[in-house]
Amino acid sequence: MSSDLERERNFYGYTPEFYRRVQARRRREARQEALRREREEAVAKEQRRIQAELAAEYEKQAAKARIDQEASELVEREDTVHPLAEDEIVVRRPAVEIVREVCSAFNVRFSEIVGKIQTPEVVRARQHAMYRLRTERPDMSFTQIARIFRKDHTTVIHSVRKVAAEMAA
Repeated sequence: MSSDLERERNFYGYTPEFYRRVQARRRREARQEALRREREEAVAKEQRRIQAELAAEYEKQAAKARIDQEASELVEREDTVHPLAEDEIVVRRPAVEIVREVCSAFNVRFSEIVGKIQTPEVVRARQHAMYRLRTERPDMSFTQIARIFRKDHTTVIHSVRKVAAEMAA
């Protein structure tokens, strides 16, 4: 009798079968709640990852736009015209325009051509841009052209000679 009494006290006045069913239901609900929380956390984590990727892509595009703008401003700043005699009127194309033409001809971005990228396509386009600047803008020195592309003046000399040799061949 004492064991029956003890058992009833452990089940708080309920039958043991009912108590087992309630405990099983509570465990089941707890597992379902844990799974639901895990799914919500996974969804939230995925959303944060997607937002971070989008923010990174947006930042990358903004950085490219800034680089293009800075490169364009640099070329315009370096595109100085030496003072000419009063009777000498020469209309010269802006260096930016020449470089942009080369960019479109070689299908490279402006920021790539004045940047540090050294892929063969970009290097070839850069060399042609240097050559075109030197031939179309004789008022610009090798050093001025080099500053546009953030290179040394000897690089410009090499590029001009190389493209001239290609065209002669």
